[in-house]
Amino acid sequence: MKFIESFQVKLVFLCLISCLMVSCESDGGGGDEFQRSDSYRASGTVDGTWNGISSTSQVHTILHLSESNGRIVGNLKWPNDSRTISGSRIGETIQFYVEGGDRWSLVFANDNTLVGTAVKPDGNTYALSFSR
Repeated sequence: MKFIESFQVKLVFLCLISCLMVSCESDGGGGDEFQRSDSYRASGTVDGTWNGISSTSQVHTILHLSESNGRIVGNLKWPNDSRTISGSRIGETIQFYVEGGDRWSLVFANDNTLVGTAVKPDGNTYALSFSR
């Protein structure tokens, strides 16, 4: 019984040490880690007019967006329809809710490119691609 208790204590200690080593392993200084080039990191806002494609029919789409403190509002125009759009941005990731129920997930890839995927209420998806 003493052997099992000793083994359990050692196992718990080993787990704690492992967790500490993993959490302290990287100081973000480079090394072997993947580092994204600053030329691909969006630094501005998404404010403005964006042209691209969306919808299951992959039609021309115009977005008019305004960003403030991570919140984004605006509208989109398809050839035969207009919708309001709202969402948020955390870093390079943008989540939009389109009037009618579609959910858009985009990456602000650089200051002039938005790419991602949309999910319709029925679960079907379509591609998103915009530039300004």
